[in-house]
Amino acid sequence: MGASRSVTQHEIRGPPSSVHVAVPGCAILAAKMPRLDGLASCRQCDSIAAFRDFVEGTWSINCYGPVMIIWLNGTHGVGKTTTSRFLQDLVSDARIFDAEKVGETLMDVTPGLPATDNFQHWPPWRPLVVETARQLLDYVGGTVIVPMTVLTEQYWQEINGGLRKHGIDVHHFVLHVEESVLRTRIDSDPDMEPSAFRHQYVAPYIEAADAWLHAQAAVIDTTHEPPSLVAQQIAQRIG
Repeated sequence: MGASRSVTQHEIRGPPSSVHVAVPGCAILAAKMPRLDGLASCRQCDSIAAFRDFVEGTWSINCYGPVMIIWLNGTHGVGKTTTSRFLQDLVSDARIFDAEKVGETLMDVTPGLPATDNFQHWPPWRPLVVETARQLLDYVGGTVIVPMTVLTEQYWQEINGGLRKHGIDVHHFVLHVEESVLRTRIDSDPDMEPSAFRHQYVAPYIEAADAWLHAQAAVIDTTHEPPSLVAQQIAQRIG
């Protein structure tokens, strides 16, 4: 891979291999190099550079600063969506990505995909979530907040591993609540009628929490905390 003219050299690590490019002021760079797509991380400034605008052999590279995913896990009805809205106000340049919409898109495929009671079981869902999040960060940088229940360890490993493979930091939080309080929340949610769907995931959540989930995330007990304060805790933990 080539190097640019003599300006301050920043070492960029990223696909397909490490290259040296000049990043004047770590802002926008025009450097001669072969075609190179996707995110890369600058070792010197710890920024994320998105390679774009390929014109006559020249790439413009935008250094966005650190990018990350904040994944809010936990069972249905625990308050992930509400918390994500409060968190968005506390984290600079944050966007909310509803990964459930990816599942809804797959549900609209005709003829339909093989029957399942959960779109997460469809193998395309996990890599499509990863790729959508990656493309969002490639395009706008910043932080993506994903409020999404994932209770199957294999599925979480696929998603987490896929994001980290692209050099994206993943902050995984589980919003926990005592079972009796959770069931009361489900039945008294002002935006939804009592939900059998939500109730049926309480036991699988408890099983996952004991087996693997709480060991692979930062757990925040929301039993006696409103979403606004939960969001503050998360913002403080990510700095």
